[in-house]
Amino acid sequence: MWSTAAKKVLIIKLTIPWEEGMSAAYEHMQLKYSDLAAECREGGWMTGTSLKKSIKELAEEEEKASYWLWLRRGDRSWGSTLQ
Repeated sequence: MWSTAAKKVLIIKLTIPWEEGMSAAYEHMQLKYSDLAAECREGGWMTGTSLKKSIKELAEEEEKASYWLWLRRGDRSWGSTLQ
């Protein structure tokens, strides 16, 4: 995920390993994306992998999007395209 306005990029890997492989998976992710993260930082971007904060922010955005859809549930321009 990224924000051009804030010039921030967040690297998230959504696969979840078995509990006993968590630390190895974390180290693998750090190595795999370290070059990409370094390139982003060199371009003036802030990078991060804070999962707890990111999940909270994603949940808040999902809630806003769901509410927006709910408010527009009766909008006639959203008619069915199925015939």
